[in-house]
Amino acid sequence: MIDPASVDNCEPAPQPDGTYRFYEGIANGWEDAYKWQTSGQYVDFQNDPNGYYVLRVTVNPDRIMRETNYANNSAYTYFQVNGTDVHVLERGHGTDPWDPGKTTVDPVMTH
Repeated sequence: MIDPASVDNCEPAPQPDGTYRFYEGIANGWEDAYKWQTSGQYVDFQNDPNGYYVLRVTVNPDRIMRETNYANNSAYTYFQVNGTDVHVLERGHGTDPWDPGKTTVDPVMTH
């Protein structure tokens, strides 16, 4: 049985087998920022991770869903890792910080 309260608020829904399921959706014009604890929302660094990284997310890369604009389907975060410290340098809509068509958003995560 699906917990109807969790379908709209991204909270975990208990399942009959004792596990939890997260229901996350999309809506035109909205974006979410998830903490690393949310299922699937982390990057595992091993060995010597120090350096600069770009994490890119692209939705609908194979154009399976019909859209009016496929050019705005990527977002990125440019960050530096130094030991256990992670510093967000820039984040925005586009493929990376060097994308001439990018739009940046405030790098400070507020969620």
